[in-house]
Amino acid sequence: MKAVKKIITIINVALTAALPFGTSEAQVSVEWVATYSGTANESADFGTALVVGPSGITYVTGKIENAGNVGDYGTIKYNPDGDTLWVRVYHESPQIDGAALDIALDQQGNVYVTGVPFTIKYDSSGNQLWVTDNDVYNIRIAIDVSGYIYLAGTKLSEIYTTKLDTAGNILWQARFEQLDQLGNEAYDMALDPWGNVIVVGEMYVPGGNHYDYITLKYTALGDTLWTRRYNGAGGPSVPLDMALAVDVDTSGHIYVTGRSRGVNTGTDYLTIKYDKDGNTLWTARYNGPNNAGDAGYDIAVDGEGNVYVTGISDGYDYTTLKYDSSGALLWTATYPGSGP
Repeated sequence: MKAVKKIITIINVALTAALPFGTSEAQVSVEWVATYSGTANESADFGTALVVGPSGITYVTGKIENAGNVGDYGTIKYNPDGDTLWVRVYHESPQIDGAALDIALDQQGNVYVTGVPFTIKYDSSGNQLWVTDNDVYNIRIAIDVSGYIYLAGTKLSEIYTTKLDTAGNILWQARFEQLDQLGNEAYDMALDPWGNVIVVGEMYVPGGNHYDYITLKYTALGDTLWTRRYNGAGGPSVPLDMALAVDVDTSGHIYVTGRSRGVNTGTDYLTIKYDKDGNTLWTARYNGPNNAGDAGYDIAVDGEGNVYVTGISDGYDYTTLKYDSSGALLWTATYPGSGP
């Protein structure tokens, strides 16, 4: 019998010991584990995104491979005890290999998933309300307080930011491009307290044969407020600067992290804080052990302005950093991987 890969979702992990800086391991207890297998005999199912709603209701989305070895959108709702409330699989056609890449909730409890290439809205009971295809490889979705939907993605090496109304109709679409660009990519998106849209990714620099961080800020009407680039210390000949994650605080400050080539340090975590007008307030570079491959994959800011960045360091190890509001490194915490 052939092995079947499964979506394995582990959530509600209770930390029983705080993770102090400098330690490499913490004790945790798993409250529940839920698995889901697609219908294919030899499938390639995987989860890509998770969101927790009120009262601990959890939604997971990703890819479920069907019997025809074609990927479908798969979305699952769990109650706080890990029991499956509903599963929804969206299959457009045998010719389209789909995968859901992000998920979000609105204030009414409706569920939105987006990916390649569709965006779907379900009500809280799992009834499909609409499906739209804006012909973009959408990587991120966000919902504002009025229920408008924002998508960030890539099409033909151009970064697209799209706003939909509550019925799934396109209100506007902003495209970032430059002549001779070969590989622009969007990787993350956030909304600020005033409904402005921030998108981060990488941009190809014409004639320079390298990639820079790109941060784009739009109004809620789709007008460009500003764009910012960052070229790493490794110089313009090294094509390895990628902004991978963004967060925004209650004052509108913007925090961006990713990976950036240093000087004889391999790739490093590179974190930037901008004010709401795009002025750089500070940058912080973290080079892990052995000058190996380091990259920040996610970022969050707390109510006191402390910044948390997590990713990989030394090629294989989970590493989380905490900075204060001025960009001073407060601690690092590492969990070792199993690589060489």
